[in-house]
Amino acid sequence: MMCGVDGLLIRECDVDDLDRLEQCMPTRGTGAHAALLARQHSGDATYLTAWLDGEPVGSGLISWTGHRSSATSASPRRGRDWASAQRW
Repeated sequence: MMCGVDGLLIRECDVDDLDRLEQCMPTRGTGAHAALLARQHSGDATYLTAWLDGEPVGSGLISWTGHRSSATSASPRRGRDWASAQRW
């Protein structure tokens, strides 16, 4: 899945993106980008990345199984929800 306009491209993360994501949006050794990509590979979620003129500028996770943490939701949700989003 891809969507883009005026130099902005939003697409599913790929394993080849991990190094560049870590350089531009550092997780300080937590491996968060790789963990979110692993959730995507398991079918549990879709990890979207936003690129502006070839540089990563944001990311978001769509969880297909609901929220994993009560801190991300005030009430149980049905279906597809944004579990996390980041912008730099």
